[in-house]
Amino acid sequence: MGRLRYAVRLLGEFWQFARDNKAYWIVPLILVLLVVALLVVAGQGSLPWIYTLF
Repeated sequence: MGRLRYAVRLLGEFWQFARDNKAYWIVPLILVLLVVALLVVAGQGSLPWIYTLF
């Protein structure tokens, strides 16, 4: 639960930085990095199952 709270706080700080410095280009960059991280985490769970197919 602490990691989730830390992640939400970190995202809030990124948003505040982008808003204060008018650096809105950083928001899509962070979103893409989050999607890639989610794909990596989801892929780790299915990897051993894929090996049994081959």
